Amino acid sequence: METFVGLGMSAGPALGGALYSLGGYELPFYSLGAFMMATVPVCLIVLPDPQTTKNNNESQSSSLLRLIRIPAVLIVSLVVTVLCGIWGFLDPTLAPHLSDFGVTPETTGILFLLMAATYSITCPIVGRIGDKWNCKYTMMCIGSILTAGCLILMGPSVILPCIQNDMSLNTLAVLLLGITLGIGVIPTFQAMLDAAYEGGFEDNTITYGLVSSVFSATSSLGEFLGPSVGGVLFEYYSFDFASTCVAITTATTAVIVGISMFFRKNKADTRSEFSASIVSKSRKLSRTSLSDSGIYGSNGRTPLMSSSI
Repeated sequence: METFVGLGMSAGPALGGALYSLGGYELPFYSLGAFMMATVPVCLIVLPDPQTTKNNNESQSSSLLRLIRIPAVLIVSLVVTVLCGIWGFLDPTLAPHLSDFGVTPETTGILFLLMAATYSITCPIVGRIGDKWNCKYTMMCIGSILTAGCLILMGPSVILPCIQNDMSLNTLAVLLLGITLGIGVIPTFQAMLDAAYEGGFEDNTITYGLVSSVFSATSSLGEFLGPSVGGVLFEYYSFDFASTCVAITTATTAVIVGISMFFRKNKADTRSEFSASIVSKSRKLSRTSLSDSGIYGSNGRTPLMSSSI
């Protein structure tokens, strides 16, 4: 799904620019609106009709509240909000930052296009790795740390006074940012879904819908907070200060994910040890009961085994 999101973000600026050149400011909006209206009958035909009732709606509302109370869901939601906020942070700030190099708006659009392209390429690879090795939290942590590093280079950050602001450095940071965001964002949906299963939710379409709603809400929250907070920091301070603040927030999120990984691992080890202890005790009790009933002798052999010996 995120692959097609990246493809949309890649194709959007190119198609929008072409339509703008052909028909001015209004044509891109008219074309997009007409295309969205054309998808309505297709959705009505293809998508199944949900049979919902008042009781089902009330049940889903209570399930949603139960879902967002799961600690793992809250942690993953924080990752989604912070990483999706970086896209919004760059929207109002990157172009003015690059204007010092005489970069035109068209060139800035190409940079956004390349970042979305690297994101799209990264999505299926990251998804495959996460499903194969079940390392979703590790990838979220690594992706957040690498994203913070890209933001520090993009400034460059005030904590790196030895690095000069250079167009090639900013271009490299933007390209790498698409990859690092893919590493951090792609595992989040499945991690949230797994947390719902661990919290007692069933594997059905209702759970998918609840998780999808939380994921969409947190990503939209990030896309709102990113340009709002980033724009204020850029307006009153500077881009390097704003990018440093966002980088620190992203790194803090990585630390929180790392701490949650530690507690999840300890919890899983405790469960494994408890299960092994229960199995061992049940086997001992079973052998004791069999010995008392005469099925096992004092030497641990059955009468048939003893007679054959």
